[in-house]
Amino acid sequence: MEGEKSFFLPVPAACDGLRADEALQALLGMSNRQIRTLKRTKGIFLDGAPVYANCVVRAGQVLGAVCESPYDQGIVPQAGPLRVLYADEDLLLVDKPAPMATLPTRGKPLGTLANLVAAYEGRTPFLFRPVNRLDRGTSGIVVAARHALAQKRLMESLHTPAFLREYLAVCEGIVQEDGGRICAPIGREAGSGLRRCVRPDGSPSQTEFRVLFRFKETRRTLLSLRLQTGRTHQIRVHMAHIGHPLLGDLVYGHKRPEKGLSGQCLHARALRFVHPRTGELVTFTCPLPEYFQDVLARLGTPIG
Repeated sequence: MEGEKSFFLPVPAACDGLRADEALQALLGMSNRQIRTLKRTKGIFLDGAPVYANCVVRAGQVLGAVCESPYDQGIVPQAGPLRVLYADEDLLLVDKPAPMATLPTRGKPLGTLANLVAAYEGRTPFLFRPVNRLDRGTSGIVVAARHALAQKRLMESLHTPAFLREYLAVCEGIVQEDGGRICAPIGREAGSGLRRCVRPDGSPSQTEFRVLFRFKETRRTLLSLRLQTGRTHQIRVHMAHIGHPLLGDLVYGHKRPEKGLSGQCLHARALRFVHPRTGELVTFTCPLPEYFQDVLARLGTPIG
């Protein structure tokens, strides 16, 4: 099992009814250490699909073991405040502050959520597997898979109704409708490596919104939004498209800084998805950060 190796073989009658890890030990003579590595990296497969070690195998099925070659993303562990909302052996949910990037870049290898998570996990090599990603200026909940199997199952459900992503946002102007759905295709803006825009040849994109409060004195609206798709800058592009850019969005809104904001006033409040191990529908929420509360306090008296 040195380096990257894979083994796939039919389960004989003698191994019928055994656990997958027991069958691998019987068939391949794997050591307890090798089995522990497979459990940690989720490298056990049955009929081509990843399974957990305690899965019962039957004669005639194809049992496989894939040992990942060590891979390091080059993420430098960086100690710092990390608000962990939930953790188990499969998932890690954290509160990303704004303005913090989710992933490092070649020019900015430090100061990102990935660096903090690498220090928290304390493993080398370390693989950061975020399932949902947030823009630098967006705060809120991020779920990261702690192994490949959990990542695979969550990514498969990411753009299905089972995976709910709810945001809170303050936009400019008074949104007249109490709620609705924005269906407008999004693509890259010509000549820009950053900006996205609504364009006929873009990818299908849907955002649901619901008005929570209107602030008539300051002409602002507090919204709850849910993503049905996951395009880059989707909420920001869609809200600008209907004439209500997010407060503080210097890319898609008015080109003037907003007091107390280092980016758009957008917070990922909740995630709901099927747990990759238990199959249960789970919901996690993230409290409003201080900057968002300060913005709401300055907007005046809310009207429903």
